[in-house]
Amino acid sequence: MSDTALLSLDHVCYVYMEGTPFDTKALDDVSLEIRKGEVVCLIGSTGSGKTTLIQHFNGLLKPKAGKVLLNGDDIHGRSVDLRKVRRTVGLLFQYPEHQLFEETVYLDIAFGPKNAGLAGEELDERVRESMALLGISFEKFAHRSPFSLSGGEMRQVALAGILAMRPEILILDEPTSGLDPESRRSLLRRIRPFQETMGITVIMVSHSMQELVQVAQRVVVIHKGRIAADGTVKEIFERTELLQSLGFELPPLARLMADLKEAGFSNRTDAFTLPAVRDEILRLFRASKNH
Repeated sequence: MSDTALLSLDHVCYVYMEGTPFDTKALDDVSLEIRKGEVVCLIGSTGSGKTTLIQHFNGLLKPKAGKVLLNGDDIHGRSVDLRKVRRTVGLLFQYPEHQLFEETVYLDIAFGPKNAGLAGEELDERVRESMALLGISFEKFAHRSPFSLSGGEMRQVALAGILAMRPEILILDEPTSGLDPESRRSLLRRIRPFQETMGITVIMVSHSMQELVQVAQRVVVIHKGRIAADGTVKEIFERTELLQSLGFELPPLARLMADLKEAGFSNRTDAFTLPAVRDEILRLFRASKNH
């Protein structure tokens, strides 16, 4: 394992209901390194091991074999405080709005840092900064009940509560699940800006190829408890046969770029967003006119 890794899994195995007729190997000899400042997307079909994997990152699950290392230390070592690990590695569960419970948005976001010992102006500043990072208006929402908000707004409040803890690593488990299209777009648009502002590492679990092109720098494909592929978005999208064998299809814009390349055009294959694809098609059009 490299000493530059912020978070590492070293030959991790995990078995559910071990020793019973329902014995299931959920993770099978997984080694993975996550470096500081990365935005990594974990993708895989239902039952691939994605959720089991991320629950090892902050010690919710303990490996049956292998180690989980945070800044080089085994998080299950005798001298390691798991409470500190979980403050360092923040996890936004799927449907996190079910965890909201305070009377106001302000109190919900303040709950974590207050329990960590913050008070007064410092606590207030944490709440305000976290709300601002996610575009949540303090004046409009701070004193409202979180249960009066839309699903997308509740999701953002839950995320603000985790950001208020200032984690080094943020794990997002299917963060757009159950949201309407506009709420999904709004949340995805916020991820890279707050990640860059805070300088944190983000690990996002998704089953959507379209979502990962908007967020990820690096993609890790999980299949049957093992890592099937690991690379940049471009490198993963070029492995079309593997993706198809695992039940994934390229997003329409990426598919268009791949089809143009196969047809003999000299276009880029790392244009995945609408502006990038538009610019590439205009470049091809202008080049054809000049010839």
